[in-house]
Amino acid sequence: MPSGAVDVLGVSAGMVYALNQPRFAFRLWPEGCVAHDEADGSLYELTVAAGEVLSVLQRQPSSVAPDQLAHELLGDDLQPGDLDLVQHLLVQLCELGIVRSASA
Repeated sequence: MPSGAVDVLGVSAGMVYALNQPRFAFRLWPEGCVAHDEADGSLYELTVAAGEVLSVLQRQPSSVAPDQLAHELLGDDLQPGDLDLVQHLLVQLCELGIVRSASA
């Protein structure tokens, strides 16, 4: 994909992602996850998958690429389409402001 190109999910090639700290705090339970926006007091109810993504991002010392994140989450069990699902989830978390993105 050429530099600056965007795929069908709206994810730009060469993007990396990080948790938007310290603005957001989150808590993960077996049934799901909540994220609290410290700036305006908003509370977001998220899926278990979103919580797992946020947990991985919280452990990362710097921004991470979607393929690295998918591997961290699923290990060698990556199935066709898993990377697309992770990228789509990252885009949704960016739209909420919980995750931030930047060019690699």
